[in-house]
Amino acid sequence: MTRYSDLEDLLIRLFSAEELRRLVLRLPESERIAPRLPGALSSPAEFTHQTVQLLRREGILHSDELRQVLLTTRPHRQADIENVLTKFTSGSTNARPSTRLHEVEPAPRNEPPAPCRLLFVSASPRGSTRLAIDREARHLLETLKQPGRVELVCRPAADYDTLEAALVEHRPQILHLSCHGDPAGNLYLADALGDRERIRPAMFVGLISILRGTLDLVVLNACHSHIVASQLPPTLPAAIGMRNVLDDHAAIDFARTLYRNLAADLAIAEAFALASNKLHKYGAEELPQLFQR
Repeated sequence: MTRYSDLEDLLIRLFSAEELRRLVLRLPESERIAPRLPGALSSPAEFTHQTVQLLRREGILHSDELRQVLLTTRPHRQADIENVLTKFTSGSTNARPSTRLHEVEPAPRNEPPAPCRLLFVSASPRGSTRLAIDREARHLLETLKQPGRVELVCRPAADYDTLEAALVEHRPQILHLSCHGDPAGNLYLADALGDRERIRPAMFVGLISILRGTLDLVVLNACHSHIVASQLPPTLPAAIGMRNVLDDHAAIDFARTLYRNLAADLAIAEAFALASNKLHKYGAEELPQLFQR
């Protein structure tokens, strides 16, 4: 435990990682500080811890500016915010933390950062064009094999109940759903018999709204899934959907490029842009779409 653990716990309850990132952009000297924030694949706990430590080192953690931004963003939690900030700002008059040796802050936590959890859910039911799901999963495993960086959880041949249970059990930061879709925005999973199970847009959006928890990003690798993805923000920070059919090789390369760059600490928008640009080599006429809060 550190002196700022209560603040970190409060921030985790009040903000997603993307919300906290945008909050920092409203602070003084944000242009200098923002590039030093943790990457998009950091777990919520690790992102918050590193952000708090960065603000502490910059002397912003004790400032009125931070207090005002927090209160403006979450006015209904004023009592909680004031209570937590008072614990380490008492006696401080917006001054930077003392650098005297006998007042040096405790050393950072020794435990390793928790890995980001990516939930890969897939289905290719009978009677539908077969999807290269096994190959997609294998490429993701190879791309994300950096020890401790990303934890990949796979749920193949999934039905709706499998998807729901996996979201409840694993609380991922990223959900990647690979399946079929239709022009009405319906998604198709596989029922207990392996036949098609239709998931209407309202049902999927409702599921994500209820279980959004730690989710920062939903990637829908399905035809016409931009219809559903466009409805997910502001429920969660970001969602990616496809407008049309992507060749299997193109879809795999898109996912591999996206997650490789997220693992390299690029922001979601940058990683998405690089992954989309890669699709030009496959002659893709309609690129995936990113929707952000």
